[in-house]
Amino acid sequence: GSNAFPWGSATKKIQWRINANSLGTVTSGNNITVIYFMMATSGTNTYPILNIGLKQGITQFAGGGNFETGFTNVFSGTNVTKTGTAGGWISFTLSTPFFYDPNQPLFIDVEQNASSATGMNQCQTSPAGPGSGRQYGNYGSTAYTGVDPTVAHFGIDVVPAVPCSSIPSANSV
Repeated sequence: GSNAFPWGSATKKIQWRINANSLGTVTSGNNITVIYFMMATSGTNTYPILNIGLKQGITQFAGGGNFETGFTNVFSGTNVTKTGTAGGWISFTLSTPFFYDPNQPLFIDVEQNASSATGMNQCQTSPAGPGSGRQYGNYGSTAYTGVDPTVAHFGIDVVPAVPCSSIPSANSV
């Protein structure tokens, strides 16, 4: 399925819950450095303000009508232009790598304030199992306007979180 939230819609804030152990064979001890969203339709939009946050350490959205808080801001951009193609991925290189534990659910917060309600649609699915889904609403709002079991087609790049023990030799990084 597909939905315009949040890339090409007047609904400009969305939070997704990605189930634990659902992003391939990623092991513990890695930092997420790039995130990807699969597009269902083609389009281009410029986002005057675009913020992305990630969070772990909880199992479900808090509920009660308000967006989840306490996300680590991993990407902030102004006048960010993204072009997506149907079946292709848009990516965001994180300004702050995020330590990822695949044994916990991953929560994603995306918020943008483009004046245009055009752009591309996000690929999505409604997986089996409790706790998956999204909550969505307006830019800058603390309260969401809707919830459902839909999850984004989402991907990550990771690198080991262990610091280097010595200076790498030339041309080996």
